[in-house]
Amino acid sequence: MFLRVARHTDNLEIIEDFYVNILGFERLGGFENHNNYDGVFIGNSGLDWHF
Repeated sequence: MFLRVARHTDNLEIIEDFYVNILGFERLGGFENHNNYDGVFIGNSGLDWHF
Protein backbone atom coordinates (compact mmCIF):
# COMPACT_ATOMS: atom_id res chain seq x y z
CA MET A 1 0.00 0.00 0.00
CA PHE A 2 1.21 3.51 -0.83
CA LEU A 3 0.48 6.78 0.90
CA ARG A 4 -0.17 9.36 -1.80
CA VAL A 5 -0.41 13.07 -0.99
CA ALA A 6 -1.96 15.20 -3.75
CA ARG A 7 -1.63 18.93 -4.19
CA HIS A 8 -3.55 21.05 -6.70
CA THR A 9 -1.53 23.55 -8.71
CA ASP A 10 -1.76 25.65 -11.84
CA ASN A 11 2.06 25.55 -12.16
CA LEU A 12 3.01 21.87 -12.34
CA GLU A 13 6.45 22.55 -13.82
CA ILE A 14 7.40 24.92 -10.99
CA ILE A 15 6.21 22.50 -8.32
CA GLU A 16 8.09 19.61 -9.95
CA ASP A 17 11.25 21.73 -10.20
CA PHE A 18 11.02 22.64 -6.51
CA TYR A 19 10.59 19.08 -5.24
CA VAL A 20 13.08 17.47 -7.66
CA ASN A 21 15.82 20.05 -8.22
CA ILE A 22 15.73 21.95 -4.93
CA LEU A 23 14.62 19.35 -2.35
CA GLY A 24 16.27 16.40 -4.12
CA PHE A 25 13.30 14.03 -4.55
CA GLU A 26 12.93 11.85 -7.66
CA ARG A 27 10.30 12.10 -10.39
CA LEU A 28 8.81 8.60 -10.20
CA GLY A 29 6.21 8.93 -12.95
CA GLY A 30 3.36 11.02 -14.20
CA PHE A 31 0.22 11.27 -16.28
CA GLU A 32 -1.41 13.60 -18.78
CA ASN A 33 -5.08 14.42 -19.38
CA HIS A 34 -6.52 12.04 -16.78
CA ASN A 35 -10.02 13.52 -16.31
CA ASN A 36 -8.52 16.80 -17.60
CA TYR A 37 -5.64 16.73 -15.09
CA ASP A 38 -1.89 16.34 -15.56
CA GLY A 39 0.30 15.20 -12.68
CA VAL A 40 3.61 13.81 -11.52
CA PHE A 41 4.58 11.34 -8.81
CA ILE A 42 7.49 12.58 -6.72
CA GLY A 43 9.30 10.85 -3.87
CA ASN A 44 12.17 8.43 -3.48
CA SER A 45 12.15 4.99 -5.09
CA GLY A 46 11.73 2.10 -2.68
CA LEU A 47 9.59 3.99 -0.19
CA ASP A 48 5.87 3.48 0.50
CA TRP A 49 4.82 7.08 -0.19
CA HIS A 50 4.96 9.76 -2.84
CA PHE A 51 3.61 13.24 -3.61
